[in-house]
Amino acid sequence: MNPKTRAKMQLTIQGLINQFGFFLLLSSSKTIALHFDQNNLVSAIMFAANIASVTILFINALLLMRFKPKHRLIANTFIMIAGYGCIVAGWFSSFYLVVVGAIFTGTASAFGQVIHYGFIKSIPAEFVGPFSSGTGICGFVGSLIFLVLDSQEVPTYIIFSVMIPVVLFYLANFINLDAHVMKNNFFRDQDEPSNQLELGAINGPDELFDKTNSKDEPLIEGKQTLWEGYKIDPLNHVWVFFLYIFEYIIISGFFDRLSQLRTVEEHGFIEKNLFTINQFLYQLGVLMARSSLYFFKTKSTGIIAFGSFILFCIFFILCLFYVNVNKFIILFLAVIVGLIGGWGYLFSYYRIMDNRKLSKINREKLINYLAVWADFGSFIATGFATLLSLTILKVE
Repeated sequence: MNPKTRAKMQLTIQGLINQFGFFLLLSSSKTIALHFDQNNLVSAIMFAANIASVTILFINALLLMRFKPKHRLIANTFIMIAGYGCIVAGWFSSFYLVVVGAIFTGTASAFGQVIHYGFIKSIPAEFVGPFSSGTGICGFVGSLIFLVLDSQEVPTYIIFSVMIPVVLFYLANFINLDAHVMKNNFFRDQDEPSNQLELGAINGPDELFDKTNSKDEPLIEGKQTLWEGYKIDPLNHVWVFFLYIFEYIIISGFFDRLSQLRTVEEHGFIEKNLFTINQFLYQLGVLMARSSLYFFKTKSTGIIAFGSFILFCIFFILCLFYVNVNKFIILFLAVIVGLIGGWGYLFSYYRIMDNRKLSKINREKLINYLAVWADFGSFIATGFATLLSLTILKVE
């Protein structure tokens, strides 16, 4: 096998395993909450995971970047195993131990992404695509696997138990990949530009953005401060922040509320698994959106964020007043939420990469901050969704 092809396959596997636990947790949060008779705390599980995601981004940037990616990934492996272990042990003992597991799982997911992007930063840009593809398809695959296994009444703790040996393969695969890169000397030339990320984790093909950059004006190469770069397009980060707030309130709070409000007489497969199916269709929409850059591009992220707000209002009305809407309309809306969310983040990234007024270094820095704004938005959203679930949207 061609050495580069092998490395790309290994990076795809890394992306898939790295994010699998987070999306598995998202899909299973409803089942976990029901197991402990904590119906109104579904969003609290993801709130815990998002607290960890935001925190580890800053810790990595401030303290951990001095360590080699391999050493950080070894530490991340233990964090990931601790997360799955706490979820499995908590299944038999305490809901709050599961929440601790969610914190570890969120930490491992975010930390793993920045570790891999830091690793890829030293090798050619073509290697970011495979890892991003792995993270991109993971939500779809993870939610589908959980939907199938849960519908067959496979206990959730068994699914997370199986993930523990998979994490060991994740570590072994990275160590082998690291040695493979060293052996074949894949390191980028000094003059080759780097668009990879060390602080945040973006799921987008950098090499495609480089090919689609506008040729109308030369890229700024002079000394440009970060603040000067930010002032060129200050609203882009604001739009992605609000996009993630509306999107994550829907998927972590409103999906749960609607699944609880189905009538007792409804015993079909869709009714029983409405929350998980909505998560699956949402991930399908995200996957479709992230695959659309090759034939559809826009920089109108403000309009996309407004579309997310409209969806938020629709779901809020459905949840608050419970309009007995057809279940297939809810499923269709779940796909639309994924499409809007996927487009919003993807094109916010594209909006920076295609901005010829930004210096190369500021493009990279602003993408890092874009990731922070997105994670901060999801953190606020899951916290607000938890508050709603315990107050005006509480189901007795």
